Amino acid sequence: MLKKDYAFLFEDGEEKHHIPVEATEQINIYNEVVLSSAVIQTLCKENIRLGIYNQYGTLMGYFVPDGYQKDSKVLLAQCKEYNDTSKRGEMARAFEIAAIHNLRANLRYYDKQGKSLSDKLNR
Repeated sequence: MLKKDYAFLFEDGEEKHHIPVEATEQINIYNEVVLSSAVIQTLCKENIRLGIYNQYGTLMGYFVPDGYQKDSKVLLAQCKEYNDTSKRGEMARAFEIAAIHNLRANLRYYDKQGKSLSDKLNR
């Protein structure tokens, strides 16, 4: 695997595949692969995780760029909030209220576009 023109280049015996870096969140490797140092640097710079699997499809490990450490702190804080049932209920209500607000905003938008949705807005 190489980095070329800000895209990852995967080559096998017959084909070449270019995958844009900005469209990549994670790369999973299921076979023997040679990585260039430019690929590792790009993974770090763009916060792209690399999962490595054995021939049976079992996860062997991850290469996680340094930027993911901040995400783990957020995840721990979210788990702490989730364990508090009263806060979890408050968050669920807030999500539902936001969803209803979004739906009403969409209905208003389509109503302004000339669609006859005004009877649904008054419910």
